[in-house]
Amino acid sequence: MNRNHALAFISIFVVAAGGALFACSSSSTTITPGVTTDSGVHDTGSVNSDTGPVTDSGTVDDTAPAADTGLCSKIGSLHPPSEDAGGKTIYCPFSSVGDAGNESCYGGNWGAEAGVQHCCETPASAGTPSTCQAEGTACPVAKSMDWGCQDPVSDCPTATPVCCAPGASIGLGTTGCGNYAKSMKNTTCVAAGACTGIVMCTSDGECPTGQKCTAFGKAGAQVGGCM
Repeated sequence: MNRNHALAFISIFVVAAGGALFACSSSSTTITPGVTTDSGVHDTGSVNSDTGPVTDSGTVDDTAPAADTGLCSKIGSLHPPSEDAGGKTIYCPFSSVGDAGNESCYGGNWGAEAGVQHCCETPASAGTPSTCQAEGTACPVAKSMDWGCQDPVSDCPTATPVCCAPGASIGLGTTGCGNYAKSMKNTTCVAAGACTGIVMCTSDGECPTGQKCTAFGKAGAQVGGCM
């Protein structure tokens, strides 16, 4: 082999070796300008995640169902009773069993002939459905929300015409969130002027002059109170 042939052979070897090195390099991660490569670390989401409003615990002795948290929920609406309900005017949340829908209990006026009832809405921790119970009968599950009325006209008799949530108040939700109940454990019919909590309603006409019926959520129900 002469000198020129030797130099040509060396040149071909160097070019081939360089190509092989480039090929090996291109089989690993390609760095593209302006693109950040993924480090493979799991994404934990935003550190500054929104936790919503502070949980409403009511008073220290508030034994309302755990669903009464004051966390952001959909904005509620009022639900006036219908005569088509056949006297069942007290909505009883979480009372369904199987494919059946939730029950409604007989209110104090339209359902008097069938026996007045109240709804015992059980707390989630009980693991049992809510039930309609005869008036004067205690709720069988501790810490149930006791719905004695929801609308004064359909649920309360003439002698005690005001549907009241004793000791309770309405918390106003932040923008885009529904209102909620504070320290609310039951509703009951009382004499006019005797309510020391939320005066329940389903329309503005059931409220004192200058007040409006304001929708709010309590446990599994959307109801109204005068404000």
